Amino acid sequence: MVSALRGTRLERTLLRDGDGREDVTSAVTWLQGHALYCDLRRPEGFVPPTARCLDEMTLDDLHLLARQEAFAGRLAEHPDHVEWIRDVDLHPAVAPDAGTLEHLDVDTVLERGFHADYIEEWRVDSTGPVTEFLLADADADADTESPRAVLLRAGRNFGYARPRSTALPARASLSALLDASVTVAEARSLLDCEVSLGIVGDDRWTITRSTLPFREGTDLAVVVDGTEVTTSDIEPSGRPATRRWRVARPRRSIA
Repeated sequence: MVSALRGTRLERTLLRDGDGREDVTSAVTWLQGHALYCDLRRPEGFVPPTARCLDEMTLDDLHLLARQEAFAGRLAEHPDHVEWIRDVDLHPAVAPDAGTLEHLDVDTVLERGFHADYIEEWRVDSTGPVTEFLLADADADADTESPRAVLLRAGRNFGYARPRSTALPARASLSALLDASVTVAEARSLLDCEVSLGIVGDDRWTITRSTLPFREGTDLAVVVDGTEVTTSDIEPSGRPATRRWRVARPRRSIA
């Protein structure tokens, strides 16, 4: 089933939980590559803060950002289900994220929870050739495990995800940590986790939706040079920056 979804951008049309409650209004996009994926979810009526960088975010802004859900990583196939391994996660999952997948028709995919009672219906929005990289911080020791980032392109669509500089405690709740933050600086660091989606065109990787809304409309400016990848960024202060990555698991070069 995963092979049939390679290179696909999907939009969720329905979520129904075990109690029968339904959500048909949230904006949810899943971009699937060969083995890597990105997933970004916003509730209906979400109005992004207008702050131009993290250091301009108020506590109210940060609580608003935390209403989003976003994660990215590797999609693993098991004999009777698949598992979304979350290398990057805005709200770290407590239980494994696993389900079964089936095509209801050529444009509709049904996902059923494997450990949790839910169903999600997905509409195929577009498909295209895939290129993808699992990335690690270029400045970290290559012999040590460093936080992984995801860079994925399917046709003209792309997904990019990077983790926080400091991982949250195991089984931690982002919302609870945000409520318990002593300073606004601590709260900002909790939300310094990016999952972005966008479109490639005219040599520009334009971010169209992001967990960090001030990134929207900017150019990710992807450059691939052998086993090194660079991407543009915006520091918490608002200054432009460049991130350097080394390829942890290449698939093929990104044009």
